[in-house]
Amino acid sequence: MAPSVADRQNHRHDVAVLVQPLYQIDATPTSPEPSTSSPRDDVFGIPAVSTTINVSLLTDRLASTSRHASASSSSTKRPAPHKRSQEPSSSSSYSAFTSKRIKTEDPSQSSPHRHDDMERDELDEAQQPRPHLLSTSCLFRIDDGAQHLADGSLGPMLLSAHKRATSDDAFDDAYIPDQELHIQTPDGSLLVTLPVLRTMDDRYPLDAQPWRATCGEWLLSAARLANKGVIEWQVEASLETGGSILKLDITARLGPTCPIIEVSPAAHSMLRTADVTDLAYLNRFISIDSDIEAERQRRRGIDASAIYANLCPARIDGPHTLQPQQLDATLLPFQRRSAAFILGREGKSFFKEDAGVYEAYDQIMTNRGWTQLGLWWQRVHDSLYYNAVTGHFTQSIAATRAHDVKGALLAEEMGLGKTVEVLALILLNPSPPARHDAEEYMDEVNEVMVQPIKTTLIVAPDVLVDQWAEEIGRHAPALNVYVFTGRGPLKKSMGADGNFQEFAASFDVIIASFKNVQGEFDIAQKERPRSRRFPRKYERSRSPLIVVEFWRVVCDEIQMVGNTTKAAEVVSMIPRQSSLAVSGTPIKRLGDLGSFFRFLRLPSAASILYQSPSPAVLAAALHKGLNTLTTRHLKVGVRDEMTLPAQRRYIMPIDFTAVEQAYYDSVWQSALGTLGMDHNGAPLRGDWQLDEVTMRNQLLLLRQACTHPQIAGRVLGSGALAEGNLRSIGEVLIFMRDQASSTLAAQRNQWAQRVIDRAVYQLQDKQGVEQRAVALAALEGLVTTLQSFCAGTRDELKRAKRVGPGYSFKADDDADDGSSSSSPSPDPINPSDVEKARERSAQRQARSTHLVTVAQRHRAATEVLARATHWLGNIRYRINEGREQGKDEDAALKAAEEEAYQAAEALRQELLKEAKYHVDRRAEATRKIHVKFNLNDMGEDVQSFEHYGHHTAEIVAQIKERLTLLDKNAALLMQWRETAIEQLYTPVNRDVSEENADDDQYAEALDTQHKVEVMLEMYRPLLAERQRILTWEVAVGATDRPSGFKELELAVEASKRSSRQAMLRGEISREDFDADHEGFSALNEVDAAKLKHFRQLDADKRKASLIALSEMTSLRELLDRLRGISDMASSFELEIARTATAGLRAVLKHQNTILEGLRRELDGFARLFNQRAEYFKQLQALSDALVDLPVAAGQIDAKLTKVTSEIDATSTKMMQSESRLRYLDHLGKIEEEGLDEEARKCIICTDEIQIGILTAVCGHIVCQSCFRAWHAKYGTCPVCRSKIGPLKDQHRVIYSRPEETEVVEDGVEATTDAAVSSQSGSATLPRRPKKIAFNVASQELQRRIETTTSLGRYGSKLEMLVKHLIFISAETPGDKTIVFSAFARGLTLVADALRQNGVAHVSVGSGASKGQVASKVREFTQGDKVDVLLLHSEQTSAGLNLMATKNVILLEPLVNSGAERQALGRVHRIGQTKETNVYCYYVKDSVEERILHLAAHRGQSMYLRASEGGGVKKDGGGEGEDGVYDDSGAVIARTTAAGMACEKGDYVNSVDDLLSCFFAEHTSGTTSTTTFNGERGASLSARGGPDEAQPTTSGPPLSDAEHARQARLEIYDRRGRAEALAATRTTQ
Repeated sequence: MAPSVADRQNHRHDVAVLVQPLYQIDATPTSPEPSTSSPRDDVFGIPAVSTTINVSLLTDRLASTSRHASASSSSTKRPAPHKRSQEPSSSSSYSAFTSKRIKTEDPSQSSPHRHDDMERDELDEAQQPRPHLLSTSCLFRIDDGAQHLADGSLGPMLLSAHKRATSDDAFDDAYIPDQELHIQTPDGSLLVTLPVLRTMDDRYPLDAQPWRATCGEWLLSAARLANKGVIEWQVEASLETGGSILKLDITARLGPTCPIIEVSPAAHSMLRTADVTDLAYLNRFISIDSDIEAERQRRRGIDASAIYANLCPARIDGPHTLQPQQLDATLLPFQRRSAAFILGREGKSFFKEDAGVYEAYDQIMTNRGWTQLGLWWQRVHDSLYYNAVTGHFTQSIAATRAHDVKGALLAEEMGLGKTVEVLALILLNPSPPARHDAEEYMDEVNEVMVQPIKTTLIVAPDVLVDQWAEEIGRHAPALNVYVFTGRGPLKKSMGADGNFQEFAASFDVIIASFKNVQGEFDIAQKERPRSRRFPRKYERSRSPLIVVEFWRVVCDEIQMVGNTTKAAEVVSMIPRQSSLAVSGTPIKRLGDLGSFFRFLRLPSAASILYQSPSPAVLAAALHKGLNTLTTRHLKVGVRDEMTLPAQRRYIMPIDFTAVEQAYYDSVWQSALGTLGMDHNGAPLRGDWQLDEVTMRNQLLLLRQACTHPQIAGRVLGSGALAEGNLRSIGEVLIFMRDQASSTLAAQRNQWAQRVIDRAVYQLQDKQGVEQRAVALAALEGLVTTLQSFCAGTRDELKRAKRVGPGYSFKADDDADDGSSSSSPSPDPINPSDVEKARERSAQRQARSTHLVTVAQRHRAATEVLARATHWLGNIRYRINEGREQGKDEDAALKAAEEEAYQAAEALRQELLKEAKYHVDRRAEATRKIHVKFNLNDMGEDVQSFEHYGHHTAEIVAQIKERLTLLDKNAALLMQWRETAIEQLYTPVNRDVSEENADDDQYAEALDTQHKVEVMLEMYRPLLAERQRILTWEVAVGATDRPSGFKELELAVEASKRSSRQAMLRGEISREDFDADHEGFSALNEVDAAKLKHFRQLDADKRKASLIALSEMTSLRELLDRLRGISDMASSFELEIARTATAGLRAVLKHQNTILEGLRRELDGFARLFNQRAEYFKQLQALSDALVDLPVAAGQIDAKLTKVTSEIDATSTKMMQSESRLRYLDHLGKIEEEGLDEEARKCIICTDEIQIGILTAVCGHIVCQSCFRAWHAKYGTCPVCRSKIGPLKDQHRVIYSRPEETEVVEDGVEATTDAAVSSQSGSATLPRRPKKIAFNVASQELQRRIETTTSLGRYGSKLEMLVKHLIFISAETPGDKTIVFSAFARGLTLVADALRQNGVAHVSVGSGASKGQVASKVREFTQGDKVDVLLLHSEQTSAGLNLMATKNVILLEPLVNSGAERQALGRVHRIGQTKETNVYCYYVKDSVEERILHLAAHRGQSMYLRASEGGGVKKDGGGEGEDGVYDDSGAVIARTTAAGMACEKGDYVNSVDDLLSCFFAEHTSGTTSTTTFNGERGASLSARGGPDEAQPTTSGPPLSDAEHARQARLEIYDRRGRAEALAATRTTQ
């Protein structure tokens, strides 16, 4: 008997071997004969992989196949290894080529004859040979070291794909990282595992044809497909070359589960996504369409930028005969090509000789011409075709065309006349006459009858509907147009008896907006199934848009529809013959393909191409499909075919002012701290993970800070900065200084608390007596320091009444707390009065808010001082107490102790003063709402109920009983009320008796507070009980026990259960259990007393409640009974009932009035109690700060070490905050007063400082060159010799712009500003830089703009903008200018600045309606009074025609270059008659500069310097000479076709792009150096924030001036410290 698999596995003889796949090419794998090349000598650095081989099993296989070959050699000749028989070996378990199809139909659903026919058909199909796929060989080198292996055949084998168990860096780099190939014998025994090459890696050059490598990814895919029956294959293995080469001979064909279509794919199911991906890898290897270009696309992958790079223009000849006679506009050559393409996509052909348009049969239009192969289909070989998205195969080329759709994407670049091309299509291919008489048909999908009509439907954004109507009227006036604005206006247009089908058929074009189409969503959808119990009473109306079949549907700006919106849903449902999507920027992110595919009604399987992550192996299929569906011309490609004036694009570098730079630094530091990264982008923690959402938010804040601090005002906790109108830079500085002061105050308090903690720990150190002296000295110094801090906050509080962030009042102008209402009311007729009043009100609100903040700051400082003072007294007491026996206590120390305690008590009283004031005010207010009645007033006269009859006796008795109960309730209420009043009005802070040593006012007050808390909690349910006696109308749970009572009871019950269980387990004795039979051991003393009080009051309450009576009936119910006395009663008794009813009504009315007064009073009691509770809360917090800190035995030293470390860390933070505050104060001095000539001179070289370094530690200023030279040598401040760190201890201050750009020693161009600005130096890393040739506005133009006069100082960028607009108006009056901003808040601030400078403008925000947009754009384009238009760069520019514009200013560079192109395309388009200018503002050494460089490295920059000089006349994002250059001038990253990143709006999708925006080093792995107009410019720092000044120790040879500077430096050094200090000019 042969051994089983388990036996063989138990007797394995595994030998360690090294396996290495051999790189060989099979040029024609689909050929029946293998055609592999010889293995290449070079293996591209592929490492061998360690594995094991089952030698015993290998030996058995060699012997078995040898015997089998010998036995059969006399009768059958064994085929060559590459010529395999068509049937598998009987010993193998792999699937045969001729396998019977599995039946899936239910036999019960068909007749026996039909069943026999079907079975016979399936048998015939199964007997037909499946199409051949491949024949090839794979070679693996095996090195076993000991020569265990020998040549021979191993026979048939099984191949299977498995997950790799271990990870290896070398393996991961060269091979498929997580998978491997298992070779098994036909019975399943594992022989060896093999690695598979990752041939899509860049290590393999394209000329090596890696897609044809026999040991590539396709092996794993084929193994998985064979396991599922999608393919069938035979594998035979053999050893060659002395056992050193393992050869696998593989033959495969399609399997039984693979769909092979004949006519239409609709009847065939689609494969799963994983199977489609595996088939893509297999077809990459075998398809004759695989080539270098397809492989290049696969390596680039699938993303938005790759798609843009591969969008191509139509390369077909558009003859002059394609010019429609009814089109007034003459088509340009490229427009004729596009028209020919979209005409062909609708199935129409044309001849050059005449103007005829004909049906195109058996061919499909692509942007490269006609083809017979359908959409998404590829050739496997000449008689087999494969669909890349469905996984279908076919042998009929006609069947491939069934997948095509009538439709296209017209993706011309903005401004190339897409509207005219659409109109040409409408005129060239109108509906055929026969369609006019077509009958209705049932739309099975929408479940509605549909009438075909001739009309074209155009769906467009709201703002473009009128523009479409105007363009049609201008260029194709013969077309009859209707604008659909909803069902209401439609009914009026059709008339009462109108029919939409007939009405719509009378028009050539119907135009509808996205908004109106979306409004049809509910009635466009088919009706949901209804329950038969609720049949519909009326016929449900359906949307008019789906009851007709349009000839075509055009969707303009398709990218704006989305894929999941209601508008997208309705547009996809509208019946049509063909579809045309139109967009200049069709893709913002990869998912936008979904809206395009859905609109064209492509099969759902195509979603595999845009779902994330999309398999890169499908990239070639996607690009081929898009080339079938899309045409896109760029202006750069057709500039010779049209006349379009140049659009010159420049970048405008801007230097921050000092205040803006300081603010940006703060935002930058905050961003790094939030992200957990350092300045170079390295993580600060070992477990750090990148938070993409947080990083996007921080990038947004940094970009906002570049435009104006007010836009990002909330980032540093100063929300008031973001509010209100545009603030000046001086106002921004006030906000920043206040924030810095607040931060410093918090750090000081934290530092002082830690110092006190250390002193407390030192007091508890029993063995370190000397520690008390150390603690005493520390606290004495601390108290002095804290007193100074408190004096400062007290002064700040006084100043805050007049001046603060966002407000400024004169001494005699509204100097109150902002609550005064004595100001005269504004004149409602005078707008300026209203505006002033609004501004004054905003200032009062700002003052009120700031006063609270400063008061809290002062209180926090006082709390720390009070604690420090108390512990100072405590230390003195303990020192005196710890004196040696026999020694008298130190009288002076005793007096100092008493003084400290008295000071601490005074501070505590000061801290509690405000809370006590509020308690007293609340007590006075509560007294005013006391009820004015007493117990007698609450009683009722019972004389009305003295008489009764037979029917009324019982009722009257119950009334008397309840009136008696009301009296009891009233007596208890008044008793509790008097007690509560007595306790509530007990002073919270009375004088302490000096005679009574046991007088503890705080304990007494807290005890009173606990008692009144219980009383008030029980008082409310007692009132509810009174209400229940009267009317029973109480809220659910109103009479229940209070929640505090219940919680205490539950705690006691739990304690009792626990004690009982412990007693039963023998853990406690019976005596102990009996001692705590009430369970009070679980409560503290206070809670135990409260529970006892609760129980006592609850017992009293029950006696005064309805529950004390036998029947729980209210007086109102008894009143209803009296009313129900029957007429059968005697007249005497009826009179008794009427008298009792009137009396009871009076009782209820009287008692309800009393009850309402008691409730109001109780609410006052509750507010007073809460105010007292707040007082005692503050008192408790102060008391808690005076107890010893808990320390475990032996942990004193550890605690001291830890707290000392915290003190040092906090001290460092304090020094940094003090440095920042000193720096901001210096900026404030410059803002308010400026610096005199003497203060501007450098102490070393005596030259006037243009660019200086302000030391953060000591606040001295020296010119930048002198400071760097000094600091590089000494590392100290040149003035006072304080130690100065290399980065954070320096601030670079720029006072004025040098006449020429200064290049400092480290090769960094200094960026300057006419105003004072602050930046830091930069150290260029020692790497070879790359140059990006940006086109920068000339220095002369910048100078002229900067010298233009404007009002207000609102920051560098806004000031530059205002001056720029004023300059344009002065130089070229009448020229129109558009200002784009990515931030709506930015547009608001720009509008404020323009208004204050008298610049007329209109603004269109992101939320503007269609009418508002049209009105304001018309006012700008057609009016003479307004020359400036403010637009949101992403939401309001799509589709607008703004050709009246001469200048475009982008306030910030956009991350989304597609949105940028969309904006500029509104101006630079066909029809423009004048040259236009584009100015993109950016702040140097900021994330904005990173964004510019990122766009350049992605090949999407629009501001690269044109090689021919002059203006940029072509799209910077198109093919051309522009690019990124290295030092030699060679192009290293050529700009591609108009691409864009995977973003939505300005949403950065790529993590690499995010990091590149933050850190320059991430952009390309090297430092980039900007070349501006050919001149070397500022080196990009290693981060997105401002660079830090850093000394340089080497550089170019020194000039004569620098030698002189060095000499002066040495002289200055020799003066000596005394003389230097005498010349000190400090800014502290």
